[in-house]
Amino acid sequence: MFGSSAFVRPKRFRFGFFVLALALVVGFIIDQSDIASSQSRKRSEKEQLLANGTVTVKLGNQFGVTPTDTVTIKKQLFTGSTTCASGGGNITEVTGVNPGAGHVISLSAADSVMIQPSTSTDSNGFVQGIQIPDGNPATFLPDNKVCIQGFNDANHNAIVSSTAGVQTFAFDTGSNTCTTTPKFLFNAGEKVCVRVVGSNGNAGQPWKLNV
Repeated sequence: MFGSSAFVRPKRFRFGFFVLALALVVGFIIDQSDIASSQSRKRSEKEQLLANGTVTVKLGNQFGVTPTDTVTIKKQLFTGSTTCASGGGNITEVTGVNPGAGHVISLSAADSVMIQPSTSTDSNGFVQGIQIPDGNPATFLPDNKVCIQGFNDANHNAIVSSTAGVQTFAFDTGSNTCTTTPKFLFNAGEKVCVRVVGSNGNAGQPWKLNV
């Protein structure tokens, strides 16, 4: 009888130990699942907070007058480089960049973008370069190129500085009027018509123009 009783107790003990171990394992799995879920949620929240920044390229005027012109730019995104040194994508041409909405470029903190405006505006105005009024890190290069370092969760402007365009047209001596025929070459003393375009400026009239 004593031997039978001693034989049963270990079975009960082993069963109880198994139940306890199983409860601990299940509790550990649930706990790890909660931790993973919490970490995933925190990463998601962090990614939302650190959304890509944007660079807005606009056309500006060196005299502070809002131009009515537009300009063409070239842009190239560099993935994984903040100095436009590697990971360069295709060079894209963007036309009709204006002073209002401009052209918006999405950029993360790990990347960079190279911007190069054309040498003249679409109305023949002179392009002087690019200004970064918000102070974002940028490297100015020859040929009016600028490399803008990426950033997160903000917008910075890149202003293409320009002057008003000058267009010349033929003058009709018979009717004593200006024509709409472009005039690219003319002799000394010959009458031509000159039109300033791409600017709303009207101060200091009459304007003086050296040709």
